[in-house]
Amino acid sequence: MPVDAASPPALLLNGTYGVGKSAVLERVGDLLAEAERPFSLMDVDWFHRSWPPASWDPDNVVIEARAMAATWALFQEAGPRQLVVSGVVAERADLDRYRDALGIDVRCSTATSTRRPASSATPTRDTG
Repeated sequence: MPVDAASPPALLLNGTYGVGKSAVLERVGDLLAEAERPFSLMDVDWFHRSWPPASWDPDNVVIEARAMAATWALFQEAGPRQLVVSGVVAERADLDRYRDALGIDVRCSTATSTRRPASSATPTRDTG
């Protein structure tokens, strides 16, 4: 899909799993709503949570891209808006796939944390 230069770029909140991207996404949505700015939020992690994956898409990246494209098309039917996405961009191909799926430019902001993810603080169970 060609990139629509007339639309504002999507903001992609990038970061490792568990860093807090979804929480930041929710907060950004709250701030945009308070400012009465049209927006749509998309948490990409949910678009590839499918098992078993298709034999032709073992990493669910094609399914993810199709779901993003369909969801963005529905959001746009409601009128022009700012798209804010959370997801993981591990390599350039991920960002290119998001741009192609959405048809607009995507600008990344990377979330970091000095705190341990909750999963690393969970005690392990003694099996012995």
